[in-house]
Amino acid sequence: MKTQLLSNLFRGLLLMSLVPSLAHARAFVELVDGQRVPVDRILSRPDGTLAVFRDGQSTDIARDQYIRAVGVQPERMEEATRLVDQGEGAQAVSILNEIFRASSYQTWDVSAGLLLIRVHLADNNVVSARQTLDQLKRRYGDRTFSLFPDLQAKDWSIRIAGGQISGLEDELTDVIRDSDNRALVGRALIARGDLKLARTQLRPAVLDYLRAAHFYRGQEDVHAQALLKAGQVFTQLGETANARRFLTELRTRYPDSTYAARAPQ
Repeated sequence: MKTQLLSNLFRGLLLMSLVPSLAHARAFVELVDGQRVPVDRILSRPDGTLAVFRDGQSTDIARDQYIRAVGVQPERMEEATRLVDQGEGAQAVSILNEIFRASSYQTWDVSAGLLLIRVHLADNNVVSARQTLDQLKRRYGDRTFSLFPDLQAKDWSIRIAGGQISGLEDELTDVIRDSDNRALVGRALIARGDLKLARTQLRPAVLDYLRAAHFYRGQEDVHAQALLKAGQVFTQLGETANARRFLTELRTRYPDSTYAARAPQ
């Protein structure tokens, strides 16, 4: 009976998924067969089971029946993001922790987790950053980095910040050489630059930032980061003209970005 109810519910939802505007407006669940079904609301249980609601009807979806789910955006997500972007991460932590808990298995926990990791790393709190990432890996399992490539980049950053860098340069070089994911390759270049910078290899570091800035202009977040980091390292090298060039491009192209706000004057 439960299987039939699940089948009937999904059959109706799949009809709705043929309407793109509704599919994008609603929360949804992506099933293991690749079908994306819109729902009104999602509640998640600690074991990853989802209770999905549609037109007042609800049913459970076990963890092995779906690839991912995207719930309704949490009310305070934009507020927390704004606080972090404004450099007021400490005020956002309690909001983000609540979103991280309440939106488990609903993708918004990843959004909150990325911001929490960013705040923790800015505070040099590598342990808390790693704990946040590990909790997400427990939720999303082997698909964590393929579903959310930004978390892969955070893993690299955490390893660099914590000094756990054995084999990391080879790993990053393999991604740069072999991956078809341009955004991920751009982030790997930046991470490799960060790794070299941590070793005080300034010239090799800036070369990786320059590669990211030149070859990945279409990836705005990567490009903005690369411009900032190149400008910062050129400043350290005493090459003020080069520093000014990249920081000016950053402010011109991405005036409202967090990277422009962090650029030295």
